[in-house]
Amino acid sequence: MKNAISLSLGLSVILTLSMGFRSDKNLIFKGNKLNETLPVAKLEKVDGDQLIETLILQRFNFNKSIIKNGFDAKIESPKITSIINNGPASIVSFSGFDYLVKKNKVIGVNGIELSPSALATITEKVVKLDQMQQYCCAQANLANKREKRDLNTIKTLDRQYFAALRAIRLITENIADLATKSNASFAIETAVAKTRIPDIKIIETKTDYKGGYVAEVN
Repeated sequence: MKNAISLSLGLSVILTLSMGFRSDKNLIFKGNKLNETLPVAKLEKVDGDQLIETLILQRFNFNKSIIKNGFDAKIESPKITSIINNGPASIVSFSGFDYLVKKNKVIGVNGIELSPSALATITEKVVKLDQMQQYCCAQANLANKREKRDLNTIKTLDRQYFAALRAIRLITENIADLATKSNASFAIETAVAKTRIPDIKIIETKTDYKGGYVAEVN
């Protein structure tokens, strides 16, 4: 199947994501199903690398302030922020590659030909890690506000929060490193599948953040 199908819609072009997609405000990208199209010009674009750094620094400065000045309920807690789930569809950039995300699933990566199983593996790891970091952020915020603060619980949640964020960064950096290999799809799927994630159990709940799940710390 050709990567691009010309249409008589001005500058609009339809591309199949199975062959990767180009980033261009004048393009409309097609999802895995032939009848699904996404107008890229209208999609929110998020700098995933910068967002991860911001979230890490936000929590670090919050903890530093508590250590220095003691806990004050007036201090604004770090915000619970999803890296992947930014609406029905969005583009999230990591290590120079744009990830097209629809309904909390990675359905394409700019410039990399990925099989459906490779995309599913990326989604499984990255989305789960994103849900974990949101949960740990929320629970650490609550633990800090309790009258009797359990420092061990707070430290555990903070450690898992940072670990989840760094694991997302590691996965996306590995994908960028493997993108130029002749068998990139297989190499990426294998590497991502082998990536260890923090020991946090994901359970379905009605009171989630955005992704439909929260995590339960073992």
